[in-house]
Amino acid sequence: MAPIYPRHPSDDFKSIPSTYSNLNGPEPGQIAGIVLGSVAGFILIAWLIYTSCGGSGVVISDDETVSSVE
Repeated sequence: MAPIYPRHPSDDFKSIPSTYSNLNGPEPGQIAGIVLGSVAGFILIAWLIYTSCGGSGVVISDDETVSSVE
């Protein structure tokens, strides 16, 4: 039977948390502010586009007349 070898030698293995432990990122409050600001900005732009296009959700007007051909 062939011997079983470990995949990674124990002295070469580095976990992800130890690799990225020295990196500094934004605080959780800053991330929440960025997310909320992005959502608010998207809603504002969508509202501006909606109001600049007439601002009504009716595609077909109610004053449409139907005529028949005999």
